[in-house]
Amino acid sequence: MKFKLLVCSESVLSSEEGKLIQHTRKSFYRFIAFITTILLALIFKLNILHTDLIGVAFMLVTNTIQIKEALSMIEYKTIILISTSFAIGKALTNTGTAAFVARILEPFIGGLHPLLLLIFVFLITNFFTTIITNTMVYGTGGYRFRDFIKFRYPLIIIVMRTGFISASTWDFLL
Repeated sequence: MKFKLLVCSESVLSSEEGKLIQHTRKSFYRFIAFITTILLALIFKLNILHTDLIGVAFMLVTNTIQIKEALSMIEYKTIILISTSFAIGKALTNTGTAAFVARILEPFIGGLHPLLLLIFVFLITNFFTTIITNTMVYGTGGYRFRDFIKFRYPLIIIVMRTGFISASTWDFLL
């Protein structure tokens, strides 16, 4: 497979087996903004929200996106869902419900080996994350349950096994 890259004044043209794909400067700036937000967060240990705002500001200054376009990309349903999740979490804490559930679960999981406790917490967290993710992604992304079976669950198994293998080597868990 041959791959050529031609740089023009306004765009970058790439050719792969006779197909032409045009990548505009805007695509390049979007890529730079994406990489910069990640690197700023990693290197300087900045909050990802702050680095994302820097990336958006960069794209606005370079005229990569217009303010109207940026505002149209915001998924307000997702923001409302996340905001209400925080409110529900705060309500569970303030009303004592979280402590109540912990007291109920403590006799069953309190004496577990730390590795088994880690597995329990992983499974519970994954269960609730799945519910929230499905709520957010089904509507906005147009995904089906089959997509989660194919992609999400194998990834969960890989992360779970890696985490448990790593955790089992910790001295304080043995």
